[in-house]
Amino acid sequence: MAFMKPEALQKCVGRMEGVVQEHFVEYWEGRDTVSAYPLMKQLTFQVASDLLFGLKDPVERQILNTESITLMKAIWSVPLNLPGTTFNKGLKARGRVVKRLSSLIKLRRREIAEGKVAPDKDLMSWLMTMKDESDNSLTEMEIIDNLIVLMIGGHDTTVFLLTQLVRMLCLHPHVYKRVLQEQTEVLAGKHPDEPLAWEDVKKMEYTHKVVNETLRMVPPVFGGFRVTVQDVQYKGYTIPKGWQLFWETSTAHYNGDVYKEPNTFDPSHFDEKTPPYTFIPFGGGARLCPDFEFAKLQALIFVHHLVSKYEWSMMIPDEKMTCEPLPVPSKGLPIRLQLRSN
Repeated sequence: MAFMKPEALQKCVGRMEGVVQEHFVEYWEGRDTVSAYPLMKQLTFQVASDLLFGLKDPVERQILNTESITLMKAIWSVPLNLPGTTFNKGLKARGRVVKRLSSLIKLRRREIAEGKVAPDKDLMSWLMTMKDESDNSLTEMEIIDNLIVLMIGGHDTTVFLLTQLVRMLCLHPHVYKRVLQEQTEVLAGKHPDEPLAWEDVKKMEYTHKVVNETLRMVPPVFGGFRVTVQDVQYKGYTIPKGWQLFWETSTAHYNGDVYKEPNTFDPSHFDEKTPPYTFIPFGGGARLCPDFEFAKLQALIFVHHLVSKYEWSMMIPDEKMTCEPLPVPSKGLPIRLQLRSN
């Protein structure tokens, strides 16, 4: 999806940073402690609402956020469509989301026609004006389906990534120090209120490695299914054409032939380019998650502001992880904040 590719995301840096800054002012400033996991849910949906739908109304955002949580629970439930079941609640939530998005699309069509909104303002506008090689546009339902997939599919994985970054930077102080040093260098020469630009993001090379190492050690996608399009020979076995296979992420990510000391958190694992399909936190091939680059950009901007403002410690150092189905901190990752003396 072109809107989610790096060349298009360059235009999103300022808007994304603006949402992140608003989030820190509203939920972090003046507090000694916060629970990181629920705050990451709040932040990622704020970013998605702005860049996917151009939605700024906090009430509408909260309604869609609540519905998306109900939808996500239904995806991982037993598909039993009886009143009161999780699956049934998810279907009803989807119906309500479709109605809301349909209303937003009708409003956006008028705004674009009247020249009030640019066609590339957000993903919804881009999908509405996109045409294929035969000059055909997407139907309203196709636009809605794409928006729901990105709203649901991208939200939880990004929440997971940001939460794990807070945790990993706390568990590895030497990594935090190097990230802080790099982010301080990024800020050098910029005016105090000058926003980040794409060129600044490109300078965050070590931070990018930290993001990748976090994704390697605790991948948000634990695996997926693929169907063989031809007979496949693998280690003396023949996998016939048409068979469905399950690939498992950690098998690739903890391969000692690729990653030296794979059980150790070490961003230098990404000093060199990794071989194909040995780093697959968001899947791979034709079915690579379209939210991959979007999530990493959000992570870099979030970490920039987090380490520039705060030091923190985990209030429950041995907090257990629970699978929902992604591994998340069982108590919400409460942390104690200390404002950095810049």
